[in-house]
Amino acid sequence: FESGKTKLLIEMATGLGKTYTVAHLIKGLIQSSEKRSRVLFLAHQVEILLQSVTSFKNVLGVANYSFSACFSGSKPEDTDFVFASFDTLYGQIDSLSAQSFDFVVVDEAHHTPARTYGEVVNLFKPKLLVGLTATPYRSDNKDVLRFFGGDDGHIGKFDLIWALKHRKLAFPKYLVLLDDLDQDKI
Repeated sequence: FESGKTKLLIEMATGLGKTYTVAHLIKGLIQSSEKRSRVLFLAHQVEILLQSVTSFKNVLGVANYSFSACFSGSKPEDTDFVFASFDTLYGQIDSLSAQSFDFVVVDEAHHTPARTYGEVVNLFKPKLLVGLTATPYRSDNKDVLRFFGGDDGHIGKFDLIWALKHRKLAFPKYLVLLDDLDQDKI
């Protein structure tokens, strides 16, 4: 942020802690600010929003800031942190203000180049836009990296291969049980 970047993309494999990482980043930014900062956390699933609220509360504390969730058509509340679903904000896009939030975090950021997601994200003009994803690649080849500041904004690249190689995640172990399989013939 202090380097002049206004967009960042954090790429980390599922399970490495993208939400906690961005919560610590936001905590540092808002604590160094002299005025009240507002944060919008966008996700496409209510379950992700509710898990993210818990993660942010664990990092920031429950008594220091106000938190709200915005989904199923509800309006964003005037809280320090708003955790909102894309579809709810898309349905209210004409009534939202571009200057409402100082920081915007987009979970599953690889969805952002899609038209509806992009319209919601592009509406806001935050000091810092942060995308979180396990993979910045899309099957339609739309450029997620460019949306979040290009290579210069790509600040964390800890993909699944890196995580397994550095023993940050458990190797998957699969066991298939079939009751009609003759073990003697294997």
